[in-house]
Amino acid sequence: MNDTYGHDAGDIVLCETARRLLSIVRTADVVARLGGDEFVVVFEPDLAGPEDLIRRINEALAVPVAINEGGVGGTITFLIILIALTMGVMFINAKRSHLD
Repeated sequence: MNDTYGHDAGDIVLCETARRLLSIVRTADVVARLGGDEFVVVFEPDLAGPEDLIRRINEALAVPVAINEGGVGGTITFLIILIALTMGVMFINAKRSHLD
């Protein structure tokens, strides 16, 4: 992303990704950027399990990010970025006192 479109465009995509993730979680959930383009969502699943949150993340990040690139002669140029993602889910038993 940064090499092709520049760091400003990469920063916009990262900020938009964070904004979208924050918009779909509950106030008790945590969204954090681990580094680079990696984010983590820490949450306690409800009775439905993680499937609802996974669906909401997929839907939120499926919408392309449009970046206004300016324009010349009255035209407006947008760069359209599609966010690709890979997700994993890890369960931690809160009753255990340590992780193995």
